[in-house]
Amino acid sequence: MMFERPLLKSATSPTSLRLRIFAVAGLCGLAATLSAVTSAHQVVGYRSLSPSLRDLKKLSALHMPVSLPTGTELAPPIGNGYSQITVKNGNPVDAVFKLVDAASGETLRFMAVQANDQLTVDDLGTCTCDLRFATGVNWDAEEQRFRYGMAISAFSEPVEFAVKREGNTEYWTTLEVTLHPVVDGNAQTEPLDESEF
Repeated sequence: MMFERPLLKSATSPTSLRLRIFAVAGLCGLAATLSAVTSAHQVVGYRSLSPSLRDLKKLSALHMPVSLPTGTELAPPIGNGYSQITVKNGNPVDAVFKLVDAASGETLRFMAVQANDQLTVDDLGTCTCDLRFATGVNWDAEEQRFRYGMAISAFSEPVEFAVKREGNTEYWTTLEVTLHPVVDGNAQTEPLDESEF
C-alpha cells in the first residue's frame, strides 16, 4: 500500500530539496529587504507624547472641557439682603460674572452661567456694584479663567441694589441683565483687561 505525500514534504526528492532551498532563500531575502526598507526609509515615526506619567497632567489635550453648572459659586458670597439680579447668558459659550463693590473693590459674588442659560441671585444686600463678566470655553479652576476664547467685559454703568421704604413696606431692587447683545438693549459694555477682572 502506497501513501501519497505532498511534494515539499519528501526528503528524498531532489526537486523538493531545491524548492525548500528557494523558499527559505526567498523568505530570508524578503526579510532582509523589509529590514533594509524600514530602517533606511522610516515612513512613519512615533514619538512619545509624554516622557513620564507625571507629565500627563500637563497635556491640555487630555483634559475634558470643563463647563461649570449654572449657579456655581467661585468665591464665597459676601453680604445678604433681598435684592435680586437675573443674569441671562444667551451666548453659545459659558460665562462667569462678578459683582464688585464700586467703593471697596470687594467681590461680592462670583458665579457661573452656562451657555444659553440664566441664573437668578436673590439674596443681595444694598450696594453699588460693577458688573464684570467673562465668556469662553473650558474653565480652569486653578487659574480662575477660561482656557480658550476668553473675552472679558464690564457694564459701563454700575448697578445699584437699594431698599426703598414706604410706610411699613420695603421694596428691594430687582434687575435683569443679559450678557449678550439684544435688540433695544439699554446698557453698554466695555472690554476689560484680564488684570482688571
